[in-house]
Amino acid sequence: MSSLLQRRIAAKRAARQLQAIPLNGKLLVAAHGMWGVGDVIHQRAVLREMMKKNQVIIETANVAPLHDLIDDGLLIAHRGATLPRIRESMAAVRYNVPSKTPRVKIGYSGLTVRGCGSILAAQFASVGFKMPERPDFSMPVKAEWRAKARQWLGNPSKPVMVYRPIVSNTTWACPARAPDPDSYDILYRSIRGRFFVASVADISPGKEWIVGPKPDVDLAFHNGELDFETLAGVFAEASMVFANPGFAPVLAQSVGTPVVIVYGGNESYRTTNSVGAHLAPTLAIEPITPCECHSRYHDCDKTIDMGPALEKLSEFAKVGAPLRVLIFGTTYVDSPERARLTEQWVDLHRAINPGCDFLLVDSASPVTPLCFAAKHENLKVHSFPDNIGHLAKGGRDGWGRAFCFGLQYAIDHGYDYVVHIEGDSLFRLPVMDIVRDMREASEPVASTRVSGTRKQETGWVETGLMVFDVGYLSRSNFIQRYEWGGVKPYPNCPEKVIYGLLGDDLVMKPWRAERGDSGNITSSNVVNLDWVTHATRDAFDQFANSYLPLNYRLTMAPKAEPVKINLGCGTNKLDGWRNHDADVDITKRLPFDDASVDAILAEHCVEHIDYYSALRFFAECKRVLKPGGVLRVCVPDIDRIRRLGDQEYFDFAKRWAKTADLRGALLAMVTCHGHADAWTQNRLEASLVACGFDRVVACNPNESEHPMLADVDGHGRVIGERNNWIETAIVEATA
Repeated sequence: MSSLLQRRIAAKRAARQLQAIPLNGKLLVAAHGMWGVGDVIHQRAVLREMMKKNQVIIETANVAPLHDLIDDGLLIAHRGATLPRIRESMAAVRYNVPSKTPRVKIGYSGLTVRGCGSILAAQFASVGFKMPERPDFSMPVKAEWRAKARQWLGNPSKPVMVYRPIVSNTTWACPARAPDPDSYDILYRSIRGRFFVASVADISPGKEWIVGPKPDVDLAFHNGELDFETLAGVFAEASMVFANPGFAPVLAQSVGTPVVIVYGGNESYRTTNSVGAHLAPTLAIEPITPCECHSRYHDCDKTIDMGPALEKLSEFAKVGAPLRVLIFGTTYVDSPERARLTEQWVDLHRAINPGCDFLLVDSASPVTPLCFAAKHENLKVHSFPDNIGHLAKGGRDGWGRAFCFGLQYAIDHGYDYVVHIEGDSLFRLPVMDIVRDMREASEPVASTRVSGTRKQETGWVETGLMVFDVGYLSRSNFIQRYEWGGVKPYPNCPEKVIYGLLGDDLVMKPWRAERGDSGNITSSNVVNLDWVTHATRDAFDQFANSYLPLNYRLTMAPKAEPVKINLGCGTNKLDGWRNHDADVDITKRLPFDDASVDAILAEHCVEHIDYYSALRFFAECKRVLKPGGVLRVCVPDIDRIRRLGDQEYFDFAKRWAKTADLRGALLAMVTCHGHADAWTQNRLEASLVACGFDRVVACNPNESEHPMLADVDGHGRVIGERNNWIETAIVEATA
């Protein structure tokens, strides 16, 4: 068979392959992609821009780094037997490029980098585009990739840092590019003790080897153990990446992980990784005289000014490591009621602050020994052997002793922030959000104004709720200045003494805090507060049960079963739920009290009302849900149908459509079934946020992070689970 005939047959075969692909009126363009992993990730930004106007088919050996773009319609072309440089588990359908398809080549050279200013700008220029001000090569990491990464990493006791050793190889030798090995090692060792370190490389005798001192690491993935998917998961799970130029800094930026890049010669931060600094915090450590020769074997001067570099690195490592926060409570348990409240303190604050550590400081309680530490791995208990009393009752400052112990514990154990929540009080706001805001605003200590005291206090701070920057505690000698063991005759109470010590350093936050000194806190009004103390048992129970996340709701016997409402249920009547269909008009005010419902399911009913009615319905759901309650909304998603629909689905939709193809299925979904509006996942999520929901999460059919909302969907049993997966967007929104 002649080569001409072979080419014609191949062209016809390619044309037939592409006939089933919805091009949406866009011109098909074939792109010849990059080869190196870092370049492939960078080119994601280029492909995103191309895909706005064209149907793109790319010749590439890499699939996994493009996984989400493939979901969005990017096509993968055959590229011979070329394998990716880092092995991948993911596969994708590959097509032949039809003849006469316009072709472009994504690439760069030293000349074009110098002319355009950076590698990524040169990639954009190679296809005739100007690089956006904030190019987007960010890459989502699938949950299963993260799960595999966690299996490899285990359960480290410190934040994880990915370390990329300096390597050389026979595939692409470039000694000019590598940083000075001794300087690299000194910089690394200066922060090594703060992290659990996982080193990644693919060492092979005669092919790739480490240059410079052998690194001290906790885990070494040096034999190609990790495929790209798991590697991306490890980078995403890490708190920081320490790398030299190459794929590692680009991958770190693409998954949003802070990265330190130590440069040698050949190229500079300006021409390489500066374009991704908006995607992840980035520290560039360059030679005193950066070289941009773009020559593999140039004798570049790689000398680094180590003093300033070490100082910058030490400060940056605090960004890479997650904030360490200690929450502690001072306790004195002298009754069963107080024991119950202490257990609520533990359950509530641990549930809403999963990233924090906890400490109870107990003053020799007479009733119930504090044995919570045995039940909770991140909770410690310190019990004083004696009780020295209370200033208000003629004793010494026992509270101050316990308070200062908690503060000193935070200093001694290297915490960044310490939060005191009095053991006889409850606080519902996530502490991590507070300390991040304080850190950004450089606020050293925070508390809040409190109402409900027996008299109007002045020159007084609520010591039962305080947040300290631990560095401030050390610098200001706060504990020594407070001097709890000194003579403080009442009414020189701790609230007044501490207020005077802090002065202008104290920032008062607008939290809603109240003391029930006059019986003013009830189970009805307690849900309007952020912090509460001196309340009744019923009020504490209501507060704890209302603000615990749905998964952690306390079962305070006797307690009523959770209130679960199934709206537009049709034939999907659920046991234990209040099932409503036409008897509840979702375009009107819902017939339920404020903050009275734990969960709402609205499956395939919102699309039957117009958009503005849907917004009012979402606002009504927010009104009737308890704090922490969850709304699960399922709607047909025309964008999912466009992306995921196949011939099997089109044949199913033919019973309502005029044609068994994509257009028929979309028109049927929009114009049939009594639908009044068309929805997409993004539109649904944005609408729920606009209506006041704090946490909006996409879900798969029958899956939920809340046990009471798992396996409640009924639409799949009607149309088939596969068809339901193709056409349905599902979102859970937390009140």
